[in-house]
Amino acid sequence: MTKITFYMVITFYFLLLPFKGYTQYIPGQSYFSANNYIEYIAGDLPIIIVAPHGGSLQPVSLPTINGGGRDNGTFETTFLLRDSILTQTGGYQPHVIINHLHLSKMNPVHNLEEAAGTHPDARQAWNDFHDFIEDAKLDVTNTWLKGHYFEMFGNGHSEMWNEIGLGVSSTYLNDSDSLIRSRTSYSTVKNLCTIGGADFLEVVKGPTSLGGLLDARGWKSIPSPSYPAPGSGGFFYAGWNTWLHGSKYSGSIDATHLESYYVFMQSVNREQYANDLAESILLFMETHYGFDFSCPELYDNKVSGNIVTHVDSLINVMPSTIGTNEYIEPDPTAINVWRTVVQNIIFGDYCAAHTVAATIDYQVVEFKDNTTTPNITYYILERTSAATSNYWGTFIYNPSPLRQKLIIQSPHPLNDTNTGIEGLHIFRYCGALA
Repeated sequence: MTKITFYMVITFYFLLLPFKGYTQYIPGQSYFSANNYIEYIAGDLPIIIVAPHGGSLQPVSLPTINGGGRDNGTFETTFLLRDSILTQTGGYQPHVIINHLHLSKMNPVHNLEEAAGTHPDARQAWNDFHDFIEDAKLDVTNTWLKGHYFEMFGNGHSEMWNEIGLGVSSTYLNDSDSLIRSRTSYSTVKNLCTIGGADFLEVVKGPTSLGGLLDARGWKSIPSPSYPAPGSGGFFYAGWNTWLHGSKYSGSIDATHLESYYVFMQSVNREQYANDLAESILLFMETHYGFDFSCPELYDNKVSGNIVTHVDSLINVMPSTIGTNEYIEPDPTAINVWRTVVQNIIFGDYCAAHTVAATIDYQVVEFKDNTTTPNITYYILERTSAATSNYWGTFIYNPSPLRQKLIIQSPHPLNDTNTGIEGLHIFRYCGALA
């Protein structure tokens, strides 16, 4: 019979099933389109960096259909930015998409007809550019559930500042905070500041906005606490791609149109600027999205689906042979480790919990049940797929329970028929703590 007690573990045993069901790119590897016009460097972070105007290729086979020159420095800065993020996260990297064509041949920040004309190779390059972006967005969504798209440009405005565009024009930035807030659902960070719960004013122009973080590091930026509104100064607030790939219309990927002042990207400043920009982006993401980039071990331990179906399938593959002694009694050291891990989970330090759990062949998995409204995120302490012993059960924790003192235990989920899944249903529908 299922018991209700204060020290619960819903007990079952399983191997973590792979979640991603689509073709995966290898992080850090470059993939090229036809004619090497477009490059995609796959990543494993919820950060997508795009450089549409840094290309220099001008094949004679393609007609010249657009005016304007390169955004000088964006190509080089993008690669330095990627390298700096990789260094600062201990080996993890953003997704990067580069247009190697000069924008006079194909300008991917417009619709297909305007950007590429009628030439099939130019049109293919436009499609490849946006297909790579969609592939990156899909990977971020499936791995992290949410993320951010940064598009790199350069500006030469006389104000000599970075311009951080989130879809809020000068008209609104020059007006009241209440009017700025009214643009939340019309911005490129709609998901972050509605479903994600982030404060729109802080994201747009607060100390932890991208502009605020860059300005604090000595790179004059707008909007920021120092420069909250452009007045009559130059300011690009969004582009065709940030509307397309941001969250205004749908999805959980937000977008920033980043116009770096061109002098910041010149060779004398470029490396330091890229390092500070990387630091600012990571801090922005940690602050507003709740990511912990100090714990890369958890990056691949994010699962989304139906927790009932998931758990039921895991119960069905638990060891069931009688008399084989597959259970090994934990010694005092292992019991102390288990206690420490559970305490860390309850205190919300999932990174520490995951790190300590590895010493006993366990891991912490972040599981998002997307069959409920709203979705519910659980943290599951489970055996690793490589473990050969230690059948000590599984701990499921709800960080936002309806009943904080209710804990459900199912000690014999397989041999006491159906009690494992019964315990899970009680835990789920009662909103229990664990």
